[in-house]
Parts: sequence; C-alpha cells; structure tokens
Amino acid sequence: MRGFLGMDDSIPPGYQQIRYRVNIESEEDKDTILAAIEHADRHSPWLYNVKTALDVDREITIKQPSQKG
Repeated sequence: MRGFLGMDDSIPPGYQQIRYRVNIESEEDKDTILAAIEHADRHSPWLYNVKTALDVDREITIKQPSQKG
C-alpha cells in the first residue's frame, strides 16, 4: 500500500506476484481436469493480460465549465 499511496517511491505501486489455489472435487479423471484447466488458461484474457506487458494508451479530455461574467 505504501507504493500505491505514494508514501514510498522505492516500493512499486502494484503487485509483484499473484498466487492462487484451485480446489476441485470431481469424478472426472485427473488428466481430463488438467487439460480443461490448461485450455482455460490458454484462452483466458485476464490471465494473458496479467502475464504479458501491455502498451497502455491514455487519453484525457478535460472540459472546463464556461464562466459567465
């Protein structure tokens, strides 16, 4: 949080690692389950975006209220 809040510039503002755990209860065999997970990972836009450095293009439009005098 210190990097995110701008309290310490030596600390990155984002995550350095993401870990997650998947718990599955199924009658399906292990190889079928793992194949389904691998397929989902290969086609997941969220996982792709997290694992890949992306170009970021920001466009800012600021409109000031008109002043009446």
